[in-house]
Amino acid sequence: MYLRNGLCCIYIIFIFSVAVNARSQDVVIDMLSMEQVPYGYVDENGNAKGVLFDILNKIIVESKLDLFNQLIPIRRLDLELTQNKSACSLVADVPNIINNLDLIEPIGYKIEVGVLPRKGVKLFDYKSLTGKVLAVPFGIEFDEKFDNDTNLQKLTPPKYLNAVRMLKAGRVDAAVGAISNLLYLAKREGMARDDFDTPLILSQHDIQLVCSKGLDKTTRQTLKQAVKYLKSKGQIEEILSTYFGAIK
Repeated sequence: MYLRNGLCCIYIIFIFSVAVNARSQDVVIDMLSMEQVPYGYVDENGNAKGVLFDILNKIIVESKLDLFNQLIPIRRLDLELTQNKSACSLVADVPNIINNLDLIEPIGYKIEVGVLPRKGVKLFDYKSLTGKVLAVPFGIEFDEKFDNDTNLQKLTPPKYLNAVRMLKAGRVDAAVGAISNLLYLAKREGMARDDFDTPLILSQHDIQLVCSKGLDKTTRQTLKQAVKYLKSKGQIEEILSTYFGAIK
C-alpha cells in the first residue's frame, strides 16, 4: 500500500512537472497595436480600444493563444516588428512592410491613402499639390514619390488628430494619410463631410496581420486561420462598421 501510494505521488508530481514545463514553452508573441486614434487608444474611462486594437483582440481569442495585446506608439512599432523575432500587428501593406515583414493574412479592409483638402481646394492630380501646404502626420510613408518629394510644402504634426486640427483651423490646405481615418477624426472634431473637397487618392493598401519573419510555422498557420475564420463570420466587418460606418 505504501509503495502504491508513493508511486501515485510520484506520478502526480511527474504530471504536474510536465504541465508546468509545457506552459513554460507556450508561444510568446508580442501582439502590438498602433497607438493612433481610431486604430488604438485609451478612452476617457481608461480602457484600451480602437478598430485595429479590437480586431487584434478577436484574432488573439480565436487563435486560442495566450497572448497580450498592447498599445505601442507608432514611432516604436516599426522598430519592434523588424527587430523582434516574434511580434505581430495589424498594419497597411506599404512597401516597407512588404519588404521587411511576413504578411500573414489580410483582414478584409482596404484603406485609401491620399490627400484630404479643405473645402474649395481642388486637387485634380499630383501636380495640383504644388504650392499647397500639407499636414503629413509623423510616420506616414506610403508612396515613394510623395515621401521623397522635397518640392512639396509639408508640415509634420505628431499625430493624425493634430493634422485634422490644423486643417480645421485653416493652417494647412490639406491633410495626408488614410482618408477614412482623417474623416473619422474630423467628425469627432465637429466637422462634416461638406467641410472638405474631393480627396486625391494616391494609393490603396490592404490592412494585414503581419509578423516578424522569425515566427514558427505552426503559430503562423494558427493566426492565419483565425483571421480567415473571423472574416468568414463577418466579425471583422462588424467592428469596422462600428467605427467607420457613419463617416461618409
